[in-house]
Amino acid sequence: MSPSRIGPTLRAKVRAVATYYEILGVEPTASVKEIRTAHRVRLQLVHPDRHQGSSEAVLDEAAKQTRLLNEALTVLTNAKRRAEYDASLGSASGPEPPLKRSARRRRDVDCPACGYRETALLEQRHVTCHACRTRYSFVTCHQCRNIQPALLTEAVVRCRHCDTRIRTPWTMRR
Repeated sequence: MSPSRIGPTLRAKVRAVATYYEILGVEPTASVKEIRTAHRVRLQLVHPDRHQGSSEAVLDEAAKQTRLLNEALTVLTNAKRRAEYDASLGSASGPEPPLKRSARRRRDVDCPACGYRETALLEQRHVTCHACRTRYSFVTCHQCRNIQPALLTEAVVRCRHCDTRIRTPWTMRR
């Protein structure tokens, strides 16, 4: 049952229990990919097939939880229905939730030694790879302004975008 089809009293009861975001365990700002992942993980825990041989009450509860998870997925992955749902949450909610601190900005980087992909803070100068434990830093290409990782042992690296040779700043001090 979609939130637009339920009455105000039932909506209040449902909201007192949990929102679709709380059911899936995601933030209201979550992407569709994050929502689908959370749905899959939670569905694996509560699906009735996981409770074969249990009592009828346990199977009924598992089926109810599965229907609720599927309903949350259906609403939150459809852009139009999600906007309607978010609007219904905003109009019926009480005080505004406190503002979250702005998240620290991150970038995805590939280790220049082993290729392992990880995230690093933008202001982070040196990074240690979690896979191979190699330390590397970042250099900026003078031509295309591309920022890329470079091993601390390298004196010169090639830009991945424009193939320009870049001298690393840590070798200029020698």
